Amino acid sequence: MSTTVVIVIVVVVIVVLIVAALAVAAGRKRAQERHREEAEAMRTEAARSETTVRRSEAEAAEHDAKARQARAESDQKAAAAEQVELEARERAESAAGERQAQQERLARADEIDPDVADDGTRLHDTTDDTRLHDTTDDTVRRSDTEVAPEGHLRENRHERLDPRPEDGATRADEVSDERPREA
Repeated sequence: MSTTVVIVIVVVVIVVLIVAALAVAAGRKRAQERHREEAEAMRTEAARSETTVRRSEAEAAEHDAKARQARAESDQKAAAAEQVELEARERAESAAGERQAQQERLARADEIDPDVADDGTRLHDTTDDTRLHDTTDDTVRRSDTEVAPEGHLRENRHERLDPRPEDGATRADEVSDERPREA
């Protein structure tokens, strides 16, 4: 082969390479431009939806704040309820202690009273104002009147005043308002 043919082939190859390089560069440039346009369209759409997103975020934050406030109120009410329950327990314990002390005083009075038998009954009924205490059913007895624990007075001193009926009878069946007739 001659030198001219080799030169022509080399020149043709170089020209083809240059044209191919230019085509690739132009393709990249078009692709970059297309990507720029797509990115700009995405930014425009994002800017349009920004207000919607902000509104959604504000609503979510508002709901979250309401939930926290409701939780705080619930916790506060629970703490107040616990405090009231604690106070109720303390008062119940105090009342139970007072009741126990009262029962002990009454039992001690019955022990030292010469007119009271070991079973809590009066041996000699000397006064209408004498009080006896039966610790088994918490009933305070007077010579003519009995006072049940719930505060109901009954004139019959021989009836047992117990708020819990034993044989299924009601309180109205057990307790009579009339005095027993003496024969």
